[in-house]
Amino acid sequence: MSQSVQAEPLQRISSAEGDANAQQFLFQSLMAGTATSALVQVKAVTGGGPGQPCTVDVQPMVHQVDGAGNTVPHGIIHSLPCARIQGGAAAVIVDPVVGDIGAAIFASRDISAVKASRVPSQPGSLRRFDMADGMYFGTLLGGEVTDYVRVQAGAVAIKTTAVTIEATSVAITSDTLTHNGKDIGATHKHGGVTPGGGETGVPV
Repeated sequence: MSQSVQAEPLQRISSAEGDANAQQFLFQSLMAGTATSALVQVKAVTGGGPGQPCTVDVQPMVHQVDGAGNTVPHGIIHSLPCARIQGGAAAVIVDPVVGDIGAAIFASRDISAVKASRVPSQPGSLRRFDMADGMYFGTLLGGEVTDYVRVQAGAVAIKTTAVTIEATSVAITSDTLTHNGKDIGATHKHGGVTPGGGETGVPV
């Protein structure tokens, strides 16, 4: 069932009746322009992969409402840096895609200089709590997935079409190792071999 939004204008006739009411109007006006966090939808993705984390263009999903109760969609916020799980040169990379719904957090000061230099810097301007200083954090309200890495206590499951591993060496320690139900681990056996001192050939 839909629910209408009953909004009231910040400035009323009573706003001019005394200093307290005037101060309340000023305070509410300032708070109305303060950005803290928002549900947003990804509209474009730039970069990503093994390089630097991507940036996204997003649109806040909760519309603005004027004093008459009319809703006005937000515009697009461009080039928000994306968070990902990373420590030094090691990372888990799951870049967002267009259509994802996630959380945008807005900084208390202008972060443009830090984004450009990647070192501690003075604020790029005097703006405060502005949507231009947003950061994108992950996916919320996501749907069903088809490819995943699922981590539970005592179990890790991977489901996908293809897995590629690039490493200098690979070491597996386990009690059993199977492929399509057949033992291919340290205890596996070869059929059709005459016992003796020889060794089987290399895998074919």
